[in-house]
Amino acid sequence: MKYIVCEKPGQFLLKEKDAPQVGEYVLVGLSKGELAFQHPAIHAKETTLMCSRNATMKDFKLVIDILRTGQFPADAFVTHTVAFEEMIAHFDGWLDSEAGVIKAIVTL
Repeated sequence: MKYIVCEKPGQFLLKEKDAPQVGEYVLVGLSKGELAFQHPAIHAKETTLMCSRNATMKDFKLVIDILRTGQFPADAFVTHTVAFEEMIAHFDGWLDSEAGVIKAIVTL
């Protein structure tokens, strides 16, 4: 089940009762304010929280094309790569600003 929510900027609020059971909660728009929710409530329901800036399909196709054709150096932003089994051992280190993490990739 997917719930799509469009709210005024600064007014995003995910209430536990609104969190779908094993579903998606999609916030459309861009808010510069805080997003607040009770993590145990949505975690227990295995809810996926997704945020969208309201891009169009045309926007996404353009970005995909740019990435596929190598017009943007996406690989330059991947600074750390580890296997799934090693993720926990490395996670705290990624939070250290001196580690220089831009994007960490976990491989399966």
